[in-house]
Amino acid sequence: MIDAQEQVKESTVYGVQIPGTDGRAGMVSIISNTSQAEFDFKAFATAVKKGLPSYAVPIFLRFQEEFELTATMKR
Repeated sequence: MIDAQEQVKESTVYGVQIPGTDGRAGMVSIISNTSQAEFDFKAFATAVKKGLPSYAVPIFLRFQEEFELTATMKR
């Protein structure tokens, strides 16, 4: 769903721990087709909130140039 957005080339979503809380919060790491200055955060947030259930909406967004791969070519 996140990769379907025009401004997102690739993405990966995972949970991160927040000190002093239970469970994990969603983090999405993206490789963008645009610069961070040109990235439309409102459009991204609107699409993610519309396309995902509320519990699956990431809380944090991280821009990356590339993703690290394991020896078996997994992210």
